[in-house]
Amino acid sequence: MRAQVVLLDGRRILLAEHSRPDDAYWVLPGGAVEPGETPEQAAMREVLEETGLRILLQRLLFVDEPRVDGA
Repeated sequence: MRAQVVLLDGRRILLAEHSRPDDAYWVLPGGAVEPGETPEQAAMREVLEETGLRILLQRLLFVDEPRVDGA
């Protein structure tokens, strides 16, 4: 399971830059939910790790767990 965060400031959305050797791209801050962690805890931890910002979530918008077979 993954947790991602939509951080809004007026009409701006915070994105995190990720890069590969020949490519850079922008994504919502987030990552894997670790064992024993709630999606909310994972979201706050990932934002801190990726941006240095400490946040309090206002609400959980959506939960999805992809199927292993990819369908």
